[in-house]
Amino acid sequence: MVLSPATAEARVIALLQEERALEMEAICARAACCRMTAFRGLKRYGYFTSYNCNSGYYTLRDIPEFDRRGLWRCGPARFSRHGTIAETVLAWVQESQRGLGLGELEEGLGVDVHCHTGELVRSGRLARTRVGKRVVYVSAVLERGARQEALRREEARQVATGSGLALPKGLTAAAVLRLLVEMIRAPEASAASLARRVSGEGERLTAEAVRTVIAFWKLDEKRGTCR
Repeated sequence: MVLSPATAEARVIALLQEERALEMEAICARAACCRMTAFRGLKRYGYFTSYNCNSGYYTLRDIPEFDRRGLWRCGPARFSRHGTIAETVLAWVQESQRGLGLGELEEGLGVDVHCHTGELVRSGRLARTRVGKRVVYVSAVLERGARQEALRREEARQVATGSGLALPKGLTAAAVLRLLVEMIRAPEASAASLARRVSGEGERLTAEAVRTVIAFWKLDEKRGTCR
């Protein structure tokens, strides 16, 4: 029995709704259709390809349950809300408060990103700087990149000199630095608003933590300056 194109496409969608992610060969074999029909059905519905495994796995657009970093994993396949490795790296660096090093990117994505960062720099979409012995990727937007580099350099300086490392319990230097920058940028922001602005990059700040920092250094919450 020869299936109509519409029926064959519907079988592709139903199969992926059940299995969540499959390679193209498996889709075609189990849905009894050719690659062209499978691709046509996927395109009509909307889909993601895995950013690892040579982009060999497919899933439907509404299946992934992306985490706060925009990633989702199904078996060996890794998917990103941003699509490709390059676009994910670009988004992560742009959203970062202090830029990101190669190791930080590879640890988060679980894949080698060296060739992608290199191409992003060559195309002018990212900038690269060196802080001590480490290469750090920052935004190609001059003002944003300069702020990221400044935060990274200040963090490195504190680690090197041992200065300014007295921190409220449970908070890192990076989180406190991000908070201080936001207090300067938004001096009227509440503790809850500041917490939302600063949270990210593997660390979630609460309003209570913001108040702890303010009290720890006797900062004025409204002005963001020392009393």
